Amino acid sequence: MRLNPAETSASSLSSTRQGRSEWPDAVAYREAIQSPGLSLGDPLLTGAKVAENRQGLPIAYTGRFAVVFRLRGHDGADWALRCFTTPQDGYGITRGTRYRLLATKIAALDDVFVPFRFVESGIRIAGKWYPTIAMQWAQGTPLGRWVEENREKPERLRRLAEELGALLQRLEAAGMAHGDWQHDNLLISPDGTQVTLVDYDGMFVPGLEGYPSPELGHPNYQHPERQVQHFGVGLDRFACLVMQTALLALARNPALWVQFGDGESLLFKASDLRDPAGSPVFAALRAQAELDRDEALADSLARLQDALAHGPDSTLLPVISTQEPQPLPAELVGPPEPSAQERLEKADNLDWIRTYSEVVTHDKWWQAGTSFRPGGQRQAQKDVFRYLILLNEQSHQTKEATNLMWTRVAIASVLLLVLALAQTALGPWFPLVFLMWVASAGYLGYSNWPQRKILDELEAEIAKMNQLAAERRDRVATRNRGASPQALQAAQGAQADYVAEKLRQVPINRVITIHGMPVNTKRELASAGITNALELSRRTTLPGIPQHQITTLQTWCREMEKEFEDEWRKYNASAKNVSADVQRLEMEVAEFTREANRLEREREQFPETNLRAYLKKLLPFLKL
Repeated sequence: MRLNPAETSASSLSSTRQGRSEWPDAVAYREAIQSPGLSLGDPLLTGAKVAENRQGLPIAYTGRFAVVFRLRGHDGADWALRCFTTPQDGYGITRGTRYRLLATKIAALDDVFVPFRFVESGIRIAGKWYPTIAMQWAQGTPLGRWVEENREKPERLRRLAEELGALLQRLEAAGMAHGDWQHDNLLISPDGTQVTLVDYDGMFVPGLEGYPSPELGHPNYQHPERQVQHFGVGLDRFACLVMQTALLALARNPALWVQFGDGESLLFKASDLRDPAGSPVFAALRAQAELDRDEALADSLARLQDALAHGPDSTLLPVISTQEPQPLPAELVGPPEPSAQERLEKADNLDWIRTYSEVVTHDKWWQAGTSFRPGGQRQAQKDVFRYLILLNEQSHQTKEATNLMWTRVAIASVLLLVLALAQTALGPWFPLVFLMWVASAGYLGYSNWPQRKILDELEAEIAKMNQLAAERRDRVATRNRGASPQALQAAQGAQADYVAEKLRQVPINRVITIHGMPVNTKRELASAGITNALELSRRTTLPGIPQHQITTLQTWCREMEKEFEDEWRKYNASAKNVSADVQRLEMEVAEFTREANRLEREREQFPETNLRAYLKKLLPFLKL
């Protein structure tokens, strides 16, 4: 079947909304990945160890459309396993076919892209297989964190701005576009001279001409009017301009990062790009350029404002919307992906594994700093009470015994001292002094009790999980409040329904604004029972109105229909970005809440850790 690009926007967005709920979320993937030997269909990763946090849970890097886990394979290599949280079919090309095409094209820029393997049956959730992407962990610091660490080094910031321009030229010369330049998808070398791109969900390469864009990119870096038909060479120009302008500004004034940075952008937010005239960021950067007489910053800022004023076509190469997608070569579509069982049967075939390994021979890393916990693969989808386990570890038992011993020594020393003082003038006060000093020694030991410290850590972690969940809920509420009524209305229905409702809101009185339309035409329309533009658009003949006037009226209605269709596409794209952010935040809320509940269950089973329990251990001969 050939895809009609002109009809893609509404149908693809609808299919994505309908299909998303059928896909696992980050929490489901996190539970499944704890047993890689049972859940992964990739022989090279079935014996892998998963990077875990302090609580022994897999560390998940959650994005808008996927969640990434870090694994260490049996060969010692570290891997990134990307698990999708949304379907991406329905764009005239399957996800597997598109990724096989990408894999053949990015090899020409192997210093920019990380070679990967698409596995159709990559991970099993509730008995059903879902696709994954496996690639070696890429080297570099995410752009947002790199800027945070280097904002006081103007030369590095300017050098990176130049490197981004050079990278854009290389991509365009190769006929490619990444489609989603943003703070998490660009990994930067320490000196800013090497940029690695990750997350290839929205990439354009030769062979995808005429297909719509699978995603619209991060709204803080994309043109506000970008739509799915904007998909071709030059797609990264606007995002590059946004980043370069921010980097040049920060090179002049690092305090701008504190003033406007939020961890989700490089100074500019989607609201700034929608309204540059009222944006405090644009105003601050204009003032900075004038203060420092910085021609490079002023020129970059002017180019950005010009791009916003003239629409996405001012930064994107022309897109031939009438061109139908061309069939992909048979070798790219290829035979169907082998089943999980067939792949497992090949696990002992060293040649097959060697061929797989050769696809990703570059020694790159995605992010640094995550350590691996010792031990083999996880068995179950059950609670693992790490804090309770700590109570039974030998190191804890040693600390416990040491604490009790020194507290008893302190109490015995106090007793001897007080007995010596009893012979002095303190004699009458002996009982009170004795109790006070013993209590002080006991409480000092209790405050340093290892069991109490473990409980404090557990309760702090519960509070942290609840706080993170509450912060995400607040951000969800903020995002929902920030969505315009027009965008919400556009997202709730199909294009035809939206246009019909807008036409219904246009009163028939407006016909008098049509050039050359007689005044009595309004009376004739009212006599025919027509009260709005929607009713008028459905009438081809009207008594008492000449045919040439009816033609003029129909043209007027069609012009409004086109205007409302463009408005629907614009608001629908905006609502989609809001929806994607909200869904990502809701997944994080669910994950943090689930972790907080698990910690609460562990807290309920934690042994008594009050002062009375400590004294029972300290002085077992007392019946407390």
